[in-house]
Amino acid sequence: MASAKIKISAAVGRNCPNKSADVRVVQRLINDSLPDPLRPVDVDGTCAPPTIDAIEEIQRRNLHMKFPDGKVNRVGPTLTFLAANASPETIATLPTGDDYDAAVQLTRNLRVKAMLNVLAFTEGTGTDYGKVVDGLVLTSPYYPELVGKRNVSVTDLTRHPNILVQVNATLTSTAAGRYQFLKDTWNGLKMRDFSAASQDIAAVRLMQQAYMIEPLLADDLEEAVHIGAQVWASLPTATGGSYYGGQTARSMAQIRQVYRQVIFSGPTFSFQQG
Repeated sequence: MASAKIKISAAVGRNCPNKSADVRVVQRLINDSLPDPLRPVDVDGTCAPPTIDAIEEIQRRNLHMKFPDGKVNRVGPTLTFLAANASPETIATLPTGDDYDAAVQLTRNLRVKAMLNVLAFTEGTGTDYGKVVDGLVLTSPYYPELVGKRNVSVTDLTRHPNILVQVNATLTSTAAGRYQFLKDTWNGLKMRDFSAASQDIAAVRLMQQAYMIEPLLADDLEEAVHIGAQVWASLPTATGGSYYGGQTARSMAQIRQVYRQVIFSGPTFSFQQG
C-alpha cells in the first residue's frame, strides 16, 4: 500500500462537521482499508450510521481502541492509518502533500477537462492562456507599453505577467491566464513556467486543494462547483451568487451546458505535457 499526506478540511464521523467533500474522502479511504468480508460503504458524501460504524470497526481492528469514537480528525491516528492504506487510485484523486504528478494524470480525465472548460467559460477567457483580467492596466513590470491600456492579453508565457489591473472602482487584480491565477496564488504553486500545459496542471492542483476532484469524478458537478466558488469568484455558491461580494457568478444552468458539451462532444482543447 502507498503512503500519502491526505488531508481533510474538518473532522468526519460522530458529531463532526461532516462536510460532504471530506466525508467522500473518508469513505474512499474506508473502502481501501476495510477487510474483504465487510461490505464497502457508499461514497455519497453523507455521514450516515454505516460510515460511522465502519470508522469504529477500523479503530477497533487496526488501532486497537477499546472505546472507538467513530471520528476521523484532521490530524490523528485514524486518518494516518487510512492514508497509509490508501490505494494508488484513491491517492491520485485526493488532496495530498505532493499533488503534481496526480494533477498531470487528472488533466487527461474527461470530467476534469470539462471542468477546465467550465472555468475558462466562467472566467471569460475562452482558449486564451495569455488573458489578463479585464480593466485598466496600472502597472506592468515586464510589458511597460501596456500601462494605460484596457483588456489586454500577453503572448509571452514564460512567466506570470504580474500585471496589476483596475477592475472597477474598488477592485484591483493581478489575475491572468486561462484560469485567472492571481500572482501570489501562482507563486505558491511553484510552476516552472506559465505555459498552457503548466496552467492546466496548476488549475487541477487548485481543484485538488479545494476538494473539488472527488465530487467531480463522482458525477456531482454541483458539489464540485459550489466548493470551487471559494477559489474562483465566477463559480456560484449553493445560493447562486459569488462567494466574493460585488462580483458576478455564472449560473449552474450555464455551467451544466458547457460541461455537457465537453462530456458528449469532447473538449475544445487538448492537453500536451510540456
